[in-house]
Amino acid sequence: MARKVKLDILENREDSIDEQPEEIGPSPLSEVSDSQRPPTVWTGKKWILTSVVVVSVCLIAVGTVMFLMRTGKRNITSLPVKQPTVAMMNTIQRNLSNFDNFVVDYRDGGGNVRIVMFAFAVELNKPVNGDAIEDRVELRGAIYTLSKKKSMASLLFPENRKTFRNEIAAELERRLGAGVVKAIYFTKFYVL
Repeated sequence: MARKVKLDILENREDSIDEQPEEIGPSPLSEVSDSQRPPTVWTGKKWILTSVVVVSVCLIAVGTVMFLMRTGKRNITSLPVKQPTVAMMNTIQRNLSNFDNFVVDYRDGGGNVRIVMFAFAVELNKPVNGDAIEDRVELRGAIYTLSKKKSMASLLFPENRKTFRNEIAAELERRLGAGVVKAIYFTKFYVL
């Protein structure tokens, strides 16, 4: 009969109206008290599930902190930086002027055209009144004329460029006043 009860669900309901299924009584295992039962597998799964959730939350928190530290987005207020006084700022200020984009064409010994491109920075001992010196057309024209007078061989090597640098400094001092130019630095120098 027990088999009929189990299969009753799969059969048509019309057949099962006449027969009443047997009632199944309590199992002998249900009479055992809770203290005598062995621990179930579900209790172990709860601890595993809880520990997985806690570890996941910790990993996400650590990952977020590391990401924010690497991208520089910190919500930590920094200590205020002490600004230098005005007197200190004036002593730190350097008087530099940049002369850019000089392009001079030369003919070498074989008659081939060579192009020299250069730029330099001028460090001044004292500031110059008036317009910025790098924007003055007469200064740029004088430097271009001076560079055009140089030979191609004198510009190929860094040792020879030292004399060219000294000639530029002398020309700028002649036009701006004695003792104005402290040093000249080539920022780029290409021979094509």
